Amino acid sequence: MEVCKQFKKREVTSRARYRGNFDLAEDLQLGVQIYPRTREETFPSLKKFSKVAGKNSAADAATVSLQRTYTEIDDCEQKEIPTDQ
Repeated sequence: MEVCKQFKKREVTSRARYRGNFDLAEDLQLGVQIYPRTREETFPSLKKFSKVAGKNSAADAATVSLQRTYTEIDDCEQKEIPTDQ
């Protein structure tokens, strides 16, 4: 269910920034409404969930986090190199 909530539409109300009359001549007026610029809405980034964690477990337990470790290619013992180097 948590995955479906990521694709929920964002509710936006469009309100006119200006409502009034546009005078073309003494006898001719048009009612106008000016709206703010539109902008492109981006989707939220997708999150990874583990299938191994089980369907009944909490959503926080099923999230996947990336952990990287660095080692020397020629090192047969695969000792970890500190990331601050």
